[in-house]
Amino acid sequence: MGDLAVSFTEFKLYEHDLIPYMGKKTGLFYDEMLENLQSDNGSGLYLLPATQNYTLREVSTGDMGGDNAFRGLNKLVTWLGPDDKLELEVTGGLIEHYRDRGTVRFKLNSLNEEAQNPVDTDESVPPDGQPYKITIESPYEGLHELEWDDGNDRTRVMCPVGHPMSIRASMEEPAHLGNNSSLYFYVPKETEVVGFYASNNEIQILNSDSVTVLDLRNTEMSEGYFNIFVPAGQGVTLWQLKSSSSTTVRLLTVPPYLARNEKELLLPKDVSIISSAQFDKIPIIYELNQNYPNPFNPTTQIGYSIPEQTHVKLEIYNIIGQRIATLLNEEKAAGRYEVSFNASGLSSGLYIYRLQTDIYTKSKSMLLVK
Repeated sequence: MGDLAVSFTEFKLYEHDLIPYMGKKTGLFYDEMLENLQSDNGSGLYLLPATQNYTLREVSTGDMGGDNAFRGLNKLVTWLGPDDKLELEVTGGLIEHYRDRGTVRFKLNSLNEEAQNPVDTDESVPPDGQPYKITIESPYEGLHELEWDDGNDRTRVMCPVGHPMSIRASMEEPAHLGNNSSLYFYVPKETEVVGFYASNNEIQILNSDSVTVLDLRNTEMSEGYFNIFVPAGQGVTLWQLKSSSSTTVRLLTVPPYLARNEKELLLPKDVSIISSAQFDKIPIIYELNQNYPNPFNPTTQIGYSIPEQTHVKLEIYNIIGQRIATLLNEEKAAGRYEVSFNASGLSSGLYIYRLQTDIYTKSKSMLLVK
């Protein structure tokens, strides 16, 4: 594969490997930011049909997998222009012994702040195994979220080809792909690494030249986080993700949206990317470092790392548990920090320093020698 490289981890820390800390955000495209991109204060103007802002090559229309049959609660993001209507062919009750669970329930929610959601609903499709055509529409232009729930009875939903409609595959809202799915995602300019998660080894990824850069089939690798390092010139392109069986997928360092072709892909208007060089600047775990120098007299430096914005408290205690000083008690952005501690007013001895955030607490000892 030339200068392409793949790394695999089972929760071991290697340089540039992506390991989420307790399910929190990893890399650049984390869920809190995505909510802002999708809403833009309710107007939905930041997440747009990709072809409005990017020149993308034409690709053959892929497949959502599983013969377009879904179970339970499902979601898609879609874009409706003026006078657009979403026409779907729906077959409910594909599992015959579940057909007493009721109709297939569709809801269309607009992300316009003035909308009274849902802006449209449909519960007309009975679970009888027969195809029905339904039309769903909205008085609002822009980004919408389509939801449907069939009570786990398995429903086939045929979406119109070419209509902007994408699946979100983020850290907190992963995509659950069906058998034999074939979908595309966008690799922005200057991207150096594609990071993603897969729940099994039935995954292939092809780059913009249709060259297979990752093939986990027939390997012993199972669930894990993976990196594919991107050679120069591969940015501003569509890559293809194929899954031969039901798979859960998360995209971490590229916009986490999957679609069947370039016309259906929805993307942020302005895409920032994360390079492999930037990983060194963005912590991926919480960490409290040993102070230095240690022993010290009278000043020392205490370093810590946080992978996300959080409230941080850093305190000093004596050996019997009395708080001596509070060095920090404020909100901090993700990053690596150092705090100076001056112990000129204290006597020699062992002291404890403790870092506390919303979800992480760590203590270490240091020795003051005068």
